Amino acid sequence: MALAPSEGSEHNVTVFAWKGTDELPSFAAMLDRARVLAARHMVNLHATVTRIEYGKKFNWNRYGQVS
Repeated sequence: MALAPSEGSEHNVTVFAWKGTDELPSFAAMLDRARVLAARHMVNLHATVTRIEYGKKFNWNRYGQVS
């Protein structure tokens, strides 16, 4: 699971989850995948990948909700 700040809302987060035991792909791998999928999606996938990467490094515990 990964938390990322939601697009256009400073007070919401988006949760990304996936099956399996694999960890979140690297930033470079996610950007490569976003480039492949970008033409088929209205969402700005590059920005989404950037928010996911930011979310990996953010101290979510400061809000006292993440264990």
